[in-house]
Amino acid sequence: MTERQPIEGLYSVQRVTYANEDTGYAVVYLVPADRDTSVGFTAVGAFGQPRTGECFRIRGAWHRDPRHGLQVKVESATPETPRSLTAIERYLSGATIKGLGPHYAKALVEHFGAETFHVLQGGGERLEEVPGIG
Repeated sequence: MTERQPIEGLYSVQRVTYANEDTGYAVVYLVPADRDTSVGFTAVGAFGQPRTGECFRIRGAWHRDPRHGLQVKVESATPETPRSLTAIERYLSGATIKGLGPHYAKALVEHFGAETFHVLQGGGERLEEVPGIG
């Protein structure tokens, strides 16, 4: 990547390095939302209160910080509902839902697929269908 090269796409927060509650400024490590990979990049900008697993549609440009190196300076970061199975699993594995870690997130997504959010929003009666949960 070269400095000032634009970047745009849907990414999942893999790690929140820093977040300022008052200003919404954050430093996060992002990975492509639709791919099962841990290879991503550091992004800085206004994310509000980002959480691990949360998806953002970002627009920005590569920037070389003298102290921290190559990173993306975000112009806009819009939260979006995860759509791909990989993104849904990351979202559920993150700090978003208390008590639901990677193991159960994987089991839910494997069982319900793209309907996972719909099942969870429906009150959770169907969770008993999932081996190891019900």
